[in-house]
Amino acid sequence: MNVFSGLPGRWRLRTGLLAVMAACIYLVAMRHKAGVQLRTSPGQTPFGQFFPTSGAERELEKMLLGKDENIDLGLANWLVAADVPQFADLTREAYFDRLDAMTRFVRQEMELRRQAARARGKDPDAPETRCATFCGAMIKLGFAYREEFAQHEITAAQTKEMYADANNVFLAGLLRTMRGSCVSMPLIYAVIGQRLGLPVHLVQVGKHSFLRWQEPGFRMNVETTAVDRVWVTEDDSAYLEEEGMTREHVTGNELQNLSNREVIGSLLYARSAHWVMKAEREYARSWVDLSRAFRLSPSDPAIATAYHSIFRQFGLKPEHTLADLKRIESEVRRKETATSGARTS
Repeated sequence: MNVFSGLPGRWRLRTGLLAVMAACIYLVAMRHKAGVQLRTSPGQTPFGQFFPTSGAERELEKMLLGKDENIDLGLANWLVAADVPQFADLTREAYFDRLDAMTRFVRQEMELRRQAARARGKDPDAPETRCATFCGAMIKLGFAYREEFAQHEITAAQTKEMYADANNVFLAGLLRTMRGSCVSMPLIYAVIGQRLGLPVHLVQVGKHSFLRWQEPGFRMNVETTAVDRVWVTEDDSAYLEEEGMTREHVTGNELQNLSNREVIGSLLYARSAHWVMKAEREYARSWVDLSRAFRLSPSDPAIATAYHSIFRQFGLKPEHTLADLKRIESEVRRKETATSGARTS
């Protein structure tokens, strides 16, 4: 039986993202050459060839220099969002006050559910019970889903609209509005789960991202886009079926528990899309974040495809500096202006 029967098609984390990014930065032709590979610089920074340029990025870089298991995903989400202009009115203190309050609520709700499970004769410390109490408590937070992005396959225009509004794709936006998307919803589960010391991991396959609870002897996939009740499955094939994939189609880190560094790579990938989908496109910032995303998560098929395609198309090189990218950005803008002028004449 398909465990997702009846579940709205709300989970397009990366639907057509490369295609939409390409359209936004005028990728007219994709001249892919088999076997051609681009390398990031082996520099001393976790960010690869592009060094941090803001206080938030320097703090994130310092975090990445430590052990993966010590990376705080709640803090990482803030540091990635902190440089986004749309969050200029959201302070770090307000962000963490909101996140702390939600974490306390989930902890308290889990304890109530543990007591109820014990009263029903269930072992409250059994993995399946702990997983169920966590998911149930998360549902009680009362997040809503942005219905305009609830289709199983959203269009390129909808994808652009979703990424253009930072509230849709960053955890900071979800905490502020209580309305999420298939980009932000998995993050809140992962962040609060990590803060509670629970064995939760982000997982990606095809165009979708979901949560996995895994500890010795127990493994359960959790569908985080559901907001009315908990949807879980032990079987990865349910996700493959929804994505129209077989096991032979799985590549890179798909269906694997992502490391914290890979999660940050995904956050930077989302930010790279935001830069070129908002009204005032910022190509150089997008390219920098795409390079960093690939540095942190080179086994992510979506990130790798976007990185190779876009860097090849624009002639971006591992030895390029930010100044080089800004020069290329100026050339792109000049061509845009010329094209726009030709169309109106």
